[in-house]
Amino acid sequence: MENTINIANTLKSDTILFPEEADKLFSVIKPFLEKGQKFALSFENLEDISSLFLNAFYGKIFRSYKSQYDELISVVGIDQEHDIFSEMIEKAKFLANNPRHTVSSRHSAFA
Repeated sequence: MENTINIANTLKSDTILFPEEADKLFSVIKPFLEKGQKFALSFENLEDISSLFLNAFYGKIFRSYKSQYDELISVVGIDQEHDIFSEMIEKAKFLANNPRHTVSSRHSAFA
């Protein structure tokens, strides 16, 4: 049976905004990743989530566990009403996989 980690319950909030929260959540999932155990990340009961949080969280995952992500982690609990979360997650995964894109985007914004 696959373990499910409910983000709202783990972080005790329905609004997740800050990189510090990404650190806390990562410390919860890291043992699963280290053991190669499958688990689900549940986005149920979240009202708001920031790209700042998602970029920090997925950056941490992909920095060390990129090759295991698709194999070990499933995402659940995103309904039609919160479909923007799916888009934000995909963007965070893209940026984590393409750090040079992030740097070049920042430089062009300030040029």
